[in-house]
Amino acid sequence: MRTPHYQYFLALEQEFDDSIRFVELDAQNSNAFSTAYLKMLFAACVEIEAVLKELDKRSTTTTSANNMDQLRASILAEYPNFHKIEVKIPRYSLIISPWASWANGTNPDWWRAYNATKHSRQTSYVQANQKNVVEALAGLFAALIYLYAAANPRVPLEIEPRLFEFDNLFPGHIVMSSALVLP
Repeated sequence: MRTPHYQYFLALEQEFDDSIRFVELDAQNSNAFSTAYLKMLFAACVEIEAVLKELDKRSTTTTSANNMDQLRASILAEYPNFHKIEVKIPRYSLIISPWASWANGTNPDWWRAYNATKHSRQTSYVQANQKNVVEALAGLFAALIYLYAAANPRVPLEIEPRLFEFDNLFPGHIVMSSALVLP
């Protein structure tokens, strides 16, 4: 499989999209939490870590980062504008900047929610909510854009996401065109 991380993202995105039938993607529902959201948050964040480690392997500094703080330093050293990427969900008129907090040297709230629910589920279960899941999925999508755009040659992604978009990426089914501009 040429794009295993992207294929996994598509499966996670479909699962989240299916959940919207029951809990509409809306600010009024952003704090809705569930076991299903917990599972999606875990899956997305584990995959984010794997994708960022792949990006780290391409780093000219070759740090072999072991945690999110080290990954942040490595990724920003290689891609200084990584934190500026915006992902859209046109169906809901949303624009998400999942990595914006990296500009301030901190990890995103959704990443902290993942760690809190992983280590203190009894007291942090409510953080496994719709807002954190959608932002984690946006973070994964953004990281994948960099992963496949940074490849040499760029990797074509042939299946369009159901919810998420990035400028000049879709439609057309040729994701990594020469016209793609990353922040």
